[in-house]
Amino acid sequence: MKNQPLTKYIFQPGLVVRQLRILVSQFLVLPDRNALRNPSDNMYQPLTPSLKKENMKAFLIIIFGLISLVGNCQVPEMNDPEKFPYQVNEWFVDSINNKPINFYLNNPAIDKYSKLFYQGKFAMSDDDLTFAFLDSVLTTNQETKDFYLYVFNCVLRITDGALSEYIGQDCKAYLEKYPCDFIKLKNNKLYSDNYLKWISFAAYEYYFDDNPIEKTNQTFEIIKQNLEKKCAEQSSELENIRLKIIEHIKENE
Repeated sequence: MKNQPLTKYIFQPGLVVRQLRILVSQFLVLPDRNALRNPSDNMYQPLTPSLKKENMKAFLIIIFGLISLVGNCQVPEMNDPEKFPYQVNEWFVDSINNKPINFYLNNPAIDKYSKLFYQGKFAMSDDDLTFAFLDSVLTTNQETKDFYLYVFNCVLRITDGALSEYIGQDCKAYLEKYPCDFIKLKNNKLYSDNYLKWISFAAYEYYFDDNPIEKTNQTFEIIKQNLEKKCAEQSSELENIRLKIIEHIKENE
């Protein structure tokens, strides 16, 4: 599924063209071929203001219709929320980090598929479109990172199967890149109920390393150095995370 081409799902030019022709025929009356071969003297008279207005109205209707048609073709079959209702977002908020949700939904720097997922119009899947916005949880863009974190957390709530392995990699990477932000999840009302799941998913990734306990301890020494520069007061919680991960490794050896 992961390597399937997406173009066959995304856009069907023939369908759009046929629908566009239907729209055109409903609003414009074109001269027949004989009239074009033998034009009358008044055939090319300038348009009156009323005709200009009507033509502009028809044009706008056609354009908006085309946009709508194209928009309906932009969600691949594997991400169709009607076919996969248990893989869509159900957690909606008015704001994230004191910014209204529309700030993010109207932000051009945020990709459309993460927005569609948030809105319940895109079903997560084991595919490149989903992977792309999940990876954005690691962004350095201060303006968009809160939205991507929220979307990632929503996916984490409902993930299963092959996607879980991919999400585990991002949980581990987020812990190593942003340890202070990772620990803040514990006391944030948007994420606190899912905090242990973040740790659990990261733990699976540490478990699959060679010599996992030794490698985990080495990694946490590096994380600790980074954390002490930015939020040293959280060192004890970082140690709790390390112990939970070590415990998970031992339980699965």
